[in-house]
Amino acid sequence: MTPGDGAALEGRSRLRLRRSTILTAVAAAALSALEAAAYLRGGAFAVVASRVWLVHGAVAVGVLLVESFRSFREDGRRRNVLALAAVAALAFVSLHGIGSAERFAINHEATQEAGLGILGFAEPDFGYTRDGFINYPFRQYLLVALPSLPQGPSLLALRLGFALPLLLGGVVFQAALRRRLHSSDPSGALAALGTFFLLSSPYLLNWARAWEQTLLPISFALLALGAFLLCEEGVTAPRLTSLIWSGALLGTSYTPALAGWVLILVLVAANGAAAIRKGEREEGFLWLCSFVPIAVFGGLSFLTRGDVFKGPSSFLPWKGLLDAARVVFLGEPNPFFHAASGLLVAVWLVLVATGRAGLRHVLLAGWCVAVLAGAVLLRGYAAPGAPFALHRAMVALPVLVLGPMTALAPILGGRFRPWMAWPAALVIAATAPFAWRQVPEERRGRAIDDGILYIASSLRELRLDARNVFSVVLATSSRDYDNIADYLRYFAPGAEVTRALPVLRFPPPGEAVLALLDEEVLARQLEAEGWEMRETWLRPVNGQAARLVLACRRITGFQTTDRGGTYRSATEESVAMTGTEMPLTDLRPVEAAWELAVPRYDRGWSDLPLRVGGREVARGLGVHAPSTLTVRVPEGASSFESFVGLDDDALDCALARVGFELRDERGRLLAAAGPHDPANPMGRISAPLAGVHRLTLVTTDGGDGPDCDHAAWAEPVFLRDR
Repeated sequence: MTPGDGAALEGRSRLRLRRSTILTAVAAAALSALEAAAYLRGGAFAVVASRVWLVHGAVAVGVLLVESFRSFREDGRRRNVLALAAVAALAFVSLHGIGSAERFAINHEATQEAGLGILGFAEPDFGYTRDGFINYPFRQYLLVALPSLPQGPSLLALRLGFALPLLLGGVVFQAALRRRLHSSDPSGALAALGTFFLLSSPYLLNWARAWEQTLLPISFALLALGAFLLCEEGVTAPRLTSLIWSGALLGTSYTPALAGWVLILVLVAANGAAAIRKGEREEGFLWLCSFVPIAVFGGLSFLTRGDVFKGPSSFLPWKGLLDAARVVFLGEPNPFFHAASGLLVAVWLVLVATGRAGLRHVLLAGWCVAVLAGAVLLRGYAAPGAPFALHRAMVALPVLVLGPMTALAPILGGRFRPWMAWPAALVIAATAPFAWRQVPEERRGRAIDDGILYIASSLRELRLDARNVFSVVLATSSRDYDNIADYLRYFAPGAEVTRALPVLRFPPPGEAVLALLDEEVLARQLEAEGWEMRETWLRPVNGQAARLVLACRRITGFQTTDRGGTYRSATEESVAMTGTEMPLTDLRPVEAAWELAVPRYDRGWSDLPLRVGGREVARGLGVHAPSTLTVRVPEGASSFESFVGLDDDALDCALARVGFELRDERGRLLAAAGPHDPANPMGRISAPLAGVHRLTLVTTDGGDGPDCDHAAWAEPVFLRDR
């Protein structure tokens, strides 16, 4: 090649880099602008942004999988058994037992999250910009719901939604770390050892088998750090596409993931500034182009998320830090690291403290310390002790592998040989069952799981889906089923659950469809009334086999979505007054509509006793505003009256504010009361009914939104003139 050919080649390379820079800048600006429009304007912008996000994610994952395949193909060519064993270990930890209810319990929070994701896909914008389970960003639930879309909800699909992100993140991280350490370890043994260190953490093994949201932050951190390391090897538009999507995903996930989002932003900005200082302006500009959408996506999520700024922990700061130190450094009462990986981290910290690791490692080590401290010092939705709270710090585990490996590799230089990794790997493999066995007993399969799966299969046979509202009535003394509503949020999204005997008139809605029984007399009574009886035996509990009887009855007239539901009776019964007054709750509703909770007869909105004005009310309507309920006016009724106001459980909430209206069949306002708030909690409403055939009870949110709007129509009656 002549000097002229070399100059031409370099010129073409610079031209390609310049074109790539322009393309990346345009794409980053477009993504950021679309995301801002989705949050600030909504509507069509949110619909388009949600589709672009999914397509972007598919491209990003595809790029990372191709890059990973290239690394593992090299491992196969070199016959790197340790690297292939590490991938097999990743698959085992991620996928072991996920289709079985025998080994691991069904997690009631995971079912809520995946159920929300399924319902989100039914919305025009997929719920893209709003919050979901306990005010966390919603879009992550779309990801965990993806395996459930082809065939519908199932135990395997539920668990795959949480297992696949961990497997994907782990594979990408190992492949990227292999590339990063290639100059010091061409064999890839060090990167494989890093994966074993990661998988040997008792915390990761514990929560990987619990299948709940605590697993997502570490999964997304592995993915984003892997994309970052690939970009460090060589900045290309496809790799930056993956970095932008995975980095932004950290900013739109659970609270612990925000620490990873901040770290990615700092690393990206530092690389961009360093490249510009070296005169590599195009490459530096590419890094900064990726910084903008990652920052915009995560920053905009704060407009709707409500999971941060919950205040400090209730524990004394010094005690929380001491307890955390005991767990991390002494393994008391349970270890955070495997002993071998803990030793590696200790060596790394010594290198950082003595200035032998470089400025970046000071940043990484300081970040890890901050994450571990923040896990026990910041409250969040709960303030548990350090041994439990440190599961929030699992997001630091990838960095606690990356830091020591990248610090020690240059020191080892060319002296490292693949066989050196085998002793540590064998020690981890030999002692891993100790960490594996630390999974608490309650995390393993239980009789309740058998019951949930049996209920779900029965509902499928009845052909009930998310469009139907129906009741699951618990007529059982077992407290195991108290949170059955959380499980059915995924397996049966239309279910309303109450703990009561199935003699309810209207809500929980209409006639019960499913009752869990453990009383022989009640079972025989329902069977005599035409209910279909199903019976199964569950696995033994405390040495005794448990029997589950399902009493089933089909209903019609109910429709529900994630944003509420409606009821319309198939018939409209005409009822005549038999005395001077008739309670409203003696009448079957003609129509009803609600957003946040089904109206309940003679119970509070949450199915607790109805309490108004400091006393328990036997007859009344418990609602969560906004809602409406329509009944046919009894023949002979001349007027209607009721006490109205806040349910006592809302009196401590400053946001509670409700209004009440009475309207006729043409929508004309007959009477209004309120708004009522904690300072003015009760009132009275009445209206004459001459010429009125249908009466609609309207409960409004008082004009300030539905927060804490728990209302009651107490002792509502129709009156006849004497």
